[in-house]
Parts: sequence; C-alpha cells; structure tokens
Amino acid sequence: MFLLKLQQSLPIISTRQQCKGLWFCLLLLFSLGCASNRSDSLRRHYSENYPEYTLNRSAAQEPDAFQTLTQERTPITEKKLAAPQTQTFHSTASPATQEGRNSGVLTTYDSLPITSGYLSDSIEQNFAEDDDLTGPQNTSSFVEGKLFNLLQDAYVRRDQIEFLRLYAFFMESFPNTVRRSFLEEFRKSFFYTEGLNVDSLEGTLVDISYPATKSWDELNAYFTKLNRNGIASIQIPILQFMGKSVYLFAQAQRKQGYFFQSKKGAPVDDLLEKVILMAHDNNLKVFASFPLRNHPLVSDAAEYLQDESWDPIQNQTVPNLKLDLLNPGTQHYLQSLLDDLVQTRIDGIIFQDDFTYDIREGFSPIARSRFKFHTGRDTDLNQMLISIPPTDNQDYGVVTGDSFEALSKWRTQEIKQVLWELVSHVRQQRSDLSLGLEVTPEMLLDEEISQKWYSTGLHYLKDLDVGFYILKNRKFNSMEESDPESYIKSLNKLREATSQSKEIFLKIALNQETNNVILLNRKLNHYTRWINDYPGTRMAIGPVNRLENWSFLRYTSSDQDQE
Repeated sequence: MFLLKLQQSLPIISTRQQCKGLWFCLLLLFSLGCASNRSDSLRRHYSENYPEYTLNRSAAQEPDAFQTLTQERTPITEKKLAAPQTQTFHSTASPATQEGRNSGVLTTYDSLPITSGYLSDSIEQNFAEDDDLTGPQNTSSFVEGKLFNLLQDAYVRRDQIEFLRLYAFFMESFPNTVRRSFLEEFRKSFFYTEGLNVDSLEGTLVDISYPATKSWDELNAYFTKLNRNGIASIQIPILQFMGKSVYLFAQAQRKQGYFFQSKKGAPVDDLLEKVILMAHDNNLKVFASFPLRNHPLVSDAAEYLQDESWDPIQNQTVPNLKLDLLNPGTQHYLQSLLDDLVQTRIDGIIFQDDFTYDIREGFSPIARSRFKFHTGRDTDLNQMLISIPPTDNQDYGVVTGDSFEALSKWRTQEIKQVLWELVSHVRQQRSDLSLGLEVTPEMLLDEEISQKWYSTGLHYLKDLDVGFYILKNRKFNSMEESDPESYIKSLNKLREATSQSKEIFLKIALNQETNNVILLNRKLNHYTRWINDYPGTRMAIGPVNRLENWSFLRYTSSDQDQE
C-alpha cells in the first residue's frame, strides 16, 4: 500500500527511472531507520573520520557545562554559585591589538573576582622592609633561624657546654650570617657573668704591651686595679714602632723610637721614668721589655748593623730590617741603649725571645766574612739552602744541605756569646737589677732542632747569669701556641737543668679563648696546679694588648668611678 501511494505521488517517468527512484527511496528509508537507532555511534563515527562534515549543534541543544557542574556539586557544597557575569572593559587599543589581548574581560562569581596576572611587588620586598635583622624574613634559611633559637635558649638557661657547642656549629655553618654581631654579644655577656678569680693572680707578672688608657689618671687607676687584684710586677715596652702607639697620651715627637733619653736617637716621649714612679706608688715592680733584634731605628742605623735574609726567588740576600747579632757593631749598639736604660729607676730587664734566627737569616756580608774567618768555610747559599717550589699559594720553602750544620753551630755559639756579654754589661752597671730571659718550648726540647731552626738550645741558655726565665707557649710575633704536652716537657727540662734559685715564670698567652672569664679562670687554675707541683715557679700573663681587644684586667671608665 505504501509503495502504491508513493507511485501515485510521483510524476510519470520512464520505467528505468522509476526503478532507480524506487531503489533510492528504499535505501533512504533503511538509512533513516538505522540512524534512529545508532545516532550516537554514527555521530561519533563522522566526527572522527569526517570532521569537515560534522553536523553543528545549536547552543540550545548543548547542555550547560557550568549548570551541570553546579548541579552535581549541590549535594556536597549545599550552595549554588550564580551564573557567571561578564563585564567588558573598554580599551583604546587598535582592533588588531585588542583582538590579541585576553585581559579585557573580568569574570566574577557573586562578589569574588577571578583574574590572572602578577603581584606588583614580591613578598620578599615587603618583608625586607622589616627592621629586625634577626627576623625569619632576613635569614638565609629556615635551619639558620631554628639554630639561632636554640642558641638563644641555651643563653637564657646559662648552659655553657650547649651554648659553646651550638655557637661553634652556627659560625662554621653560616659564616656570613647577619646575626654575627648578635652572637658575639651573647658570647661576651654570657661569660662575663662570672667574675675573674683574682686569688689566682697573687704575685703574678703581667705583660702590658699596649695599655687601654688615654690619660695619666687612667693609667694610675689601672695600676691601682692591678695592685688590688694581687699583681706584683708588670712588664712594659720601652719603645714603639711606626703606627703602633703604646701610650695614647704620649706627647709624640717621633712616630717611632724610645721612651727614654738615648744617645742612639731622639725619643718618642721621655715618659718612662714617670710611668715607673707611678707604678711604684701602687706597689708594682717594673720590668723593661728589651728586644734584641727588633728595634725601630734599624733603618736609620748604619747599614752594617742590618741583617740580611736569603731570597730563594731572587737568588740573593736582601735586608730584613733586623739587627744582626753576628755583627760586633750590633753588640756595641745594644750596650749603649742599656747604659741609658739603667739610668732610670727600672726594677729589672727582660730580654725578649727575638734573639733567634730563622734558617734563611744571618747572611749579612759581615756575618759571612766572620764565618769564613773563624771556620775557613765559604758560604755557598745555593748549596746550604735548596729552595722548594711553592704549593697551594704558599711561599718558597727551603731545605738545608750538609754545609749548613757548620754555619748553624757557629751562629748559635755567637748568639750565646752576645747574650753573655749583654748580661755581664748590665751587671757591671747595676748589680741590683733583676734580669730575665724569655724562652719557648721550641728552644728547649731538642738540641739539634733548636740549633738548626732557632739558633739556640737549652745547652746554650741554662747557665746564663739571669735570675729568672719566662717560659712562653708562643714565640715572639706569633699566634701559634705550643701544645700543653710540649709545654710541660719543656718545663721539666728547664727545671732540671737550671739552679733551684732561678725562678721560672709560666706565662699564659691571651687569645680568643682566654678572653672569656670562665675559660680564663680554668686556665689560671690549671697553671696554679703546675706552680704547686714545681718549686720555684710563678705565674705570668699577657701581653695585655688593646690592639687585640683582650679584656683581661682591662681598664674601663667605671674603674675610675669606683675610686
């Protein structure tokens, strides 16, 4: 019936055309039936294989993704978001430029703006305006801040062991920290809560190289303080070098020179006698610290007094601005200074430990000619001293040949003779003066090493006509200290080799460790036990040096207020 009606509705056409039309209708009906059952699969098929022929769907037929999302989230959030509102910004840019930008539309949901972009200022810039340098915003890391808090806690609890451990670890881990000044103040105030154990200072000799006083009144108050703490004697310098003023209140006529009148040169200021009288008024004995090779006027003296060192780079000897003890003229120069010094009311003289020679020193023309005269040997420095190329940015090193042994032995004997002559000369001038000599463990432990490296040894020092020795644990102009084991061994050797009538001062060198009162008290107690174990020993300490900021018995303005 359907086909009959279809034929009646068609125009009159040929039989072949009717067959073709009939076949086309059947195919169309079959396709529509299949499409009704497989619309989803067919649409997916066409979209995947013929994207250019994909059917477009109207916006009304598409589900609202935003509404679907909110409907699905409604049971969870129990609140629906309003439909998006769109606000259009007007721009004066050209259409082409405006079309390429995406910042002209601001989408909001209720009252919450949603936009994209960058902050005008970084968070770090806002934090950097904080004045607190210890705040977390100015630390190099979170760990540094935590460690700093632990240090503060140990400081509050006065836990010394924990504080020192954390302090050392912090400074090693964060050497460039902005908290360095804070930690140093913590460290100073932590240790200075304990007072100095002045009972250990009874009868002590204090070496004062650069007193921290700016007037005569302050110096007098400082001497009073020393006397009240049990100090018996002081060791003071008699000269100053360029750029290192010993007494800040000196009326300096020269930048370097001596503090007493001398025929060898004009003094910086003739104040030594007044310093001695002021110390005597405070019951302090005064010992002059007398150098043997390091004098300020060496460059002004005759050239033949200067020592020379061998330079392995230039392969020649060069002046080293030290007096040459191997030169007889130097001995006369020092005797003349001692003649002027003993005219003061000084109580004694301490010969410093700078009489030794390094293996490169002692090669002035006069020294070399005297060596050849006494031994008949030439000084071929290329055979005596063999240079070693530097490593790790260090200076050239040297090793000694066999011919150097004869030179070192001759040089050691000559230096001992100079010491003997100077001591005898002072004895002839003033027999009441106390004379002492500074020594170090390196000079006493091994005769061969001491002779080779320090041009001396216990054999050459033990019978000098001095009343006491000062056993130091670090050499002149050096910050390297001997270890306690070597120090006590040298004390045993010196005590056994010298007469019991000669005193030995055990000298505590001031450093960063002894700048803490707690640690200084421990060292004082340690040295006190040694003094009790070794008869004829006493304690010395120093040098007290304002240039190094050592605080031991340092004068302050509050000391004068207590007078």
